[in-house]
Amino acid sequence: MKHSISLLVVFSFLAPCIGASADEGDNTNVTFDDLFRASEIQSIELSPTGEYDAYRRNQEVYVGNSDVGYVRIHSFSEDERVQDIQWIGDNTLVVQTWNRISGVEKFRPSRMGVNDAGEYSEIQSEQHSIDGYIHDPLLDSADEVVYARIRREDEYVATDLFRIDVFAKSSKLFKRQLRVDTGSSDYFYYAADNNGHYIAGIRYIDGIPEVWRRTAGVDDWTQIWAANKEADFYPYGVSPDGNTLFALSNAFTDKTAAIELDLRDGSLVRTIFEHERFDLRKLLIRPGELAPYGVVFSEQGMLRYHFFSEDARNEFHQIQGKFPDKGIIIVGRSKDGNIQLIRTSTSRDRGEIQRCNLADDHCEMLVELAPWLDPETLSDTVVLEIDSEEGITVDAFLTLPAAGGDSIPLVVMPHGGPIGVSDSRYFSQDVQWLAQQGYAVLQVNYRGSSGYGQEFIEAGLREWGRGIEDDIDAAVMTALDKYPQIDGGRIGIFGSSYGGYSALMSVIRSPEMYKCGASFAGVTDLTLLFAQSRIHKNPELRETLARIIGDPDLDYEEQRAHSPAYRYKDINRPILLAHGTADRVVDVEHSWRLRMLMKLRGIDPDFVILDDVGHGFEYINEARKLYEPLVAFLDSHLKP
Repeated sequence: MKHSISLLVVFSFLAPCIGASADEGDNTNVTFDDLFRASEIQSIELSPTGEYDAYRRNQEVYVGNSDVGYVRIHSFSEDERVQDIQWIGDNTLVVQTWNRISGVEKFRPSRMGVNDAGEYSEIQSEQHSIDGYIHDPLLDSADEVVYARIRREDEYVATDLFRIDVFAKSSKLFKRQLRVDTGSSDYFYYAADNNGHYIAGIRYIDGIPEVWRRTAGVDDWTQIWAANKEADFYPYGVSPDGNTLFALSNAFTDKTAAIELDLRDGSLVRTIFEHERFDLRKLLIRPGELAPYGVVFSEQGMLRYHFFSEDARNEFHQIQGKFPDKGIIIVGRSKDGNIQLIRTSTSRDRGEIQRCNLADDHCEMLVELAPWLDPETLSDTVVLEIDSEEGITVDAFLTLPAAGGDSIPLVVMPHGGPIGVSDSRYFSQDVQWLAQQGYAVLQVNYRGSSGYGQEFIEAGLREWGRGIEDDIDAAVMTALDKYPQIDGGRIGIFGSSYGGYSALMSVIRSPEMYKCGASFAGVTDLTLLFAQSRIHKNPELRETLARIIGDPDLDYEEQRAHSPAYRYKDINRPILLAHGTADRVVDVEHSWRLRMLMKLRGIDPDFVILDDVGHGFEYINEARKLYEPLVAFLDSHLKP
C-alpha cells in the first residue's frame, strides 16, 4: 500500500534536540538540563469510568488514582519503548512496546484490582509478541478487543481483524474462527455498524483509496467507490442505519475535510466541514450517535476544536473558560463524557494535566509537567503571515528572547522534511534554549509543510533550494519589517536534515542576508540520496523521492545546481557541519564530502562528528556534545 505523498515524510528530523549548556557568564537561571529534562509524565490515559489513570514516566508505567495511590506495573529498559497505553475495560489496560534493537513489538494486558492484602495492584497479566494495534477496545467486554494484525505483502500492507481474549495464550489469539473481517484481502482500515459487523473496508492501490462494502453476515465484498487521484481516506464510523460512512479525506477537496459517503452507491452525501486554510486532523464522533459532533485541526501551530453540537460547544467553553490564557487539548474522556483529562499549555509553558468534572464544574490539577520551569522567564511565540509572489500564504513563528533588547540577533530554523512536516507553536526546548542565549528564533511552515492542504504540499515538490527558500527569505524580511528590534545585520540560519540543507543553500543563495549557517544531518548532494541501499531496494520509495526532489537520471544537472556539494565554491560565509556516524537517513558522507571539497579551497569549516548518533538525538548528553559548539559558533559570528 502506498499512501498519498502528503503522508510520506522521506527525510524528517525524527528527534530534534537543540541547545547547549549555559556558559559560566550566562545571566540566565534556566539551564540546559532544565529545558531538555523529560516532563514529569510523557502520556496519560483515563479509564472508561473516569475512576483511574494510567501514565508513563520515562520507561515506567503507573496505574491508580489519588485515593488508592499509584502502583508501578512496568519498568522497561531504554531499548524497549512504550508506544501506547490503552484501557480496554474499567479495570483492564494494555501497554504496547517496541524494541528499537530487535524490532519486536509486544502487547501486554494487565488486569487491575485489590489483592489479598487489600492493596490496589496488578492481579493478572499476559504478554504477546504481535505486530499490530487495537482496532476497537470493546469497552463493554473487559477482556476482549478487536485487534488489527498487520500483514505485510510485497506490494502493500494490510490488516486482518480478530476478536481476541487478551489474556489467552499467544498460540490461541489468531484462530481462523476469531477473524471478524472474513472475506477481505488487502484492506487497511475498516468501519463497523452499531452491531459490530465490519461492513466497510478501505484499501490503497498506488496511493488511490478505494471503499468496499459488504452486507452484515455476508463474506462477499463489493467496491463502491475509488478516488480519481492519490488521496487520504480515514474512516471514523458508520451511521446507525448502516448507510453512511463518516470519514476524513481530501479526495473531494483540497483540504482534508469531514465527509459523509453513501455506503449504498459510493456517492458523496455531503462535506460536513472543510476549513478554508487548514487540514482537519480528527473527526469527533461517539459510538451510536447519528453524526459527528466536531472536528480538530491545527490553526497556525495550535490545535483548535470546532463543534457542530451546541452542547459540545458549551461543554468545551466551560473548560476553556477556566484557562483563558492557555491552549487546551482533550487527552482523555470517560465513557459518559463527564470526566475529561485536559492538557493546558502555552509556547513558554509545558503545561499541566487537569482532571475536569463537568458535572460539578470543577478542575483539579493532576500533574504539572515541568514544575522546575518558571514560564515568566521563558519566551512567547507570535505568528507571522507571509504572502508569496505566487499567491501562497505561509505561516511563520517568531520567538523573541524574554530578556528583550533593541538589537537582537536572529537564528532562522527551517524544519526537516521538507514534505509533510510542520512546526508548531507549542513549547519547544530547542527554541527556548536559543532564546535563552539571547537569540530571536524564526520557524517557517514553508510550501510543502503539512496541515495546509494538498495544493500547498504539492507546491513544495522539487523546490529544494528554490521556492522553499524563497518562502524562508520572505519570512525573514517580514520579521525584520514588523520587529525593528531584530538586527538585520546579524542573522544566522541553522537546521537539521532538510533544514540543514536549507541552511547551506540559504548561505549560498543569500550571503547578504545570512552571516553564517549551521547544518546537522544535512543533505549536501541531492544525487547521493539515491545511492542509498534502501532506495535501490524499494522502487516505490525511489519513485516518491524522485517526485519530491527530481529524478537523477533526468534532472542531473538541475540537481547539481541545487546541491551544496557542487556549489561549494559559492559558500563565502562561515558554516558548521555536524553529523552522526550512525545516521541511516542522510549518510554522514554528505557532510564529509562537502568538508573535503571546501578544504580543497583552503577553507576548513567547523566540523563536528558524533560517534554512534543517528538522524537525531535520544539522550541529552548526545545533544549537549553537539550544541555546545553550535552555540559557540553562532555566538562567534552573530554577537558583537
